[in-house]
Amino acid sequence: MVPPMTSDFHWPDFLPAFGRAAEAAGFSKTPIARTSAGPLEAWHRSASGPAAYLSAGIHGDEPSGPLALLALMEQGFFTPDIAWTICPALNPSGLSLGIRENAHGTDLNRYSWPRR
Repeated sequence: MVPPMTSDFHWPDFLPAFGRAAEAAGFSKTPIARTSAGPLEAWHRSASGPAAYLSAGIHGDEPSGPLALLALMEQGFFTPDIAWTICPALNPSGLSLGIRENAHGTDLNRYSWPRR
């Protein structure tokens, strides 16, 4: 039996590890919001080339995306000729709990603004 992916994911260690790798790669942090499980952050690095945005971790029970961004950051994937913006964990409370939804029970991938 294959163990669940969350068995290798330890939320309390993830954001500090990502932050260290991002700072070492020349990225700067912008806090977006605070959640019950910690901050929602964007990491930026300016460049004169095209802009790219990457995000991961909207489903808290799927940590492979955040872990892939951490591995790419550590391996120097994010080239200096592109203006990167990276949000490595869009659902901090879901990632901390290992559940798809956030701590309020909202599936962020299915949530939409109310229509008028």
